[in-house]
Amino acid sequence: MAKLSNFQLRSISGIIYAAAVIGGCIIGPGALLIIAIIILFASWKEYGQLNQLSLIGSWASGIFNLLFFGAMFAGPLFISSPLIWPITLLGLLLLFLLLLFIHGIEAANHIQTILGGILYLSLPTFLFLMLPQLGNQDPAEPFNYIVWQQHLWLFEGSANAAISNYPLYHFEYPLMVFIFIWSSDTFAYLVGRAIGKHPLHISLSPKKTWEGFMGGTLLTAVIGYFLFQSWHISSPIMGALLGALMSVFGTAGDLFESALKRKADVKDSGNFLPGHGGALDRFDSFFFGVILVWAWLYIQFFF
Repeated sequence: MAKLSNFQLRSISGIIYAAAVIGGCIIGPGALLIIAIIILFASWKEYGQLNQLSLIGSWASGIFNLLFFGAMFAGPLFISSPLIWPITLLGLLLLFLLLLFIHGIEAANHIQTILGGILYLSLPTFLFLMLPQLGNQDPAEPFNYIVWQQHLWLFEGSANAAISNYPLYHFEYPLMVFIFIWSSDTFAYLVGRAIGKHPLHISLSPKKTWEGFMGGTLLTAVIGYFLFQSWHISSPIMGALLGALMSVFGTAGDLFESALKRKADVKDSGNFLPGHGGALDRFDSFFFGVILVWAWLYIQFFF
């Protein structure tokens, strides 16, 4: 059997990846939770490796993320309570003390890495899981997404979810994040390859160009215009503005991840998706873009 070329491998894995993301966002909160958990843990694994996080720090960070997101979005309802916040903070404090006693002076670097990972990876993932609730009259809050999924199926989808006293599920908002990111990456690559001459940042990403960045931003704004017009989310002009900003934030996320790789002196963050590199390579724009979309929707609906 002939070996697949890199282009064929990238194409096949890319199609499977896109289908999984689109399907997961549309199916409902249970599938969305699975997607978020996969992204989070794959990214945390590579983030820890890039920053030489100790084995204890890596395992402890993974366990805390699992317990936190499990309790918030998949555990029994009595666990998903305000108590999870002080429990998590106390647990992190105990972890930091443990690292201090084991690693001494080096513990400061490990603690800095963990805190950075919480802001860089865990917080955006948490906000991503809040997105499908935005647009309802009540502010978004964590609860059991597995039960929510069951109720959506029981009451035949989002339109009748309110019958069961559960919020409506807006698949457009989490899916929007990926559409904007894919649009920006694709158009920036095509425009940059066609007319790109001036490097965007030589030391961090020498192949990216200002021409590609501007082309990706403008064309993603066009995508945002028609996306908002089709989904009736807000005015198409606001969609164009959000699309342009997503391109900027996505590029910033890409450059930030490039800085992490340059510091660690590696080409790819891992091998998460065949032909596409690691999880951080694939989701670098996601973690920055999610914060923008969450902030934009929150301001629109609650102010």
